[in-house]
Amino acid sequence: MVLNQWGIQIITEDIVKKLVGGEIAVKKKIKQEKEGLSQISFPLLKQMATTNRLREILQNHIEHETITSVRTAWIEYFLEIKNRKIQL
Repeated sequence: MVLNQWGIQIITEDIVKKLVGGEIAVKKKIKQEKEGLSQISFPLLKQMATTNRLREILQNHIEHETITSVRTAWIEYFLEIKNRKIQL
């Protein structure tokens, strides 16, 4: 930590590198998670839809959704419900 004459921390090059590096790492992680979701196929989801609620989400929301971010949210919700069923 570097302080100026008034005791205020000065942003050094090391601090900037850490901040920028952290932001890049977070963006990379988000991209990897999104890519992982895009690898889930409809046939796989169909096999996983073992309850009426899961089939309804798949048929009425996921299969016909044209907005990628909304479809991704429905897939996440589908998987969350499926995961809860397995844990019970």
